[in-house]
Amino acid sequence: MGPATDPSAVKWQIAAASVQGTGHARLGLPCQDAHGSVLLPDGALALAVADGAGSAARSEVGSAEAVRVALATVAAAWPECAPIDSHLGVIRAAFVAARAALEDVADRDQCALGDLATTLIVLCLTERGAVAGQVGDGAAVVQHADGRIEAMTRPQTGEYLNTTVFITSQGWEDDLQLRGLADEVTGGAAFSDGLEMLALAMPAGEPHAPFFGPILRFAQATPDADEARQGIEAFLTSPRVTDRADDDLTLVAAALASPA
Repeated sequence: MGPATDPSAVKWQIAAASVQGTGHARLGLPCQDAHGSVLLPDGALALAVADGAGSAARSEVGSAEAVRVALATVAAAWPECAPIDSHLGVIRAAFVAARAALEDVADRDQCALGDLATTLIVLCLTERGAVAGQVGDGAAVVQHADGRIEAMTRPQTGEYLNTTVFITSQGWEDDLQLRGLADEVTGGAAFSDGLEMLALAMPAGEPHAPFFGPILRFAQATPDADEARQGIEAFLTSPRVTDRADDDLTLVAAALASPA
């Protein structure tokens, strides 16, 4: 193990937002997506995105709780400056903890676990690589130092058309994607399924570089968090996006700040 990285020397800039879909607005449904991020002890960054099931009565509670618990678990267990593959156990633990937390909420509130149905994506970025986990649709990508965009996870479909897997589903662990990448990365993003047709070349699920390039450059060039959030919100509510997607939309992008 090498010397610890000074977190002050690693600067990730985040541009992130969740917005209510036009379809949800018409139906009077709340935004059921959630997202979050946390800086880790060695200057790494953890991002999370959760997409609550539109048909579930309390999925906005489930998505928010899954994000909160997953990020707290990663932050508590992250091994500083360890080999990338050694972090995969932390990502798995984050999903196990999120599932257990949702079971606790269901018991506490006396509701069915399925009422809290949500997907979950966790992406952790370091200068020396990345790790990711996912249950459900949406995806996570990273940007290599040479500018290439690579998928870390891919959308998962359920048994039937237009369905997916949820962390509240029976046997969810069989569908948990885990991946580590040991290579220099300068950015990454995670997003909910409403953006798949814009962000990915389907059906293969390959990242669409013209989508991610401008988003990651925007994150890198926008140090003010409120300005960055407003920019992502403006993009997600623009006709370019809403003409092709009426679901709730979440996009979380992070990039290393340009050297001073």
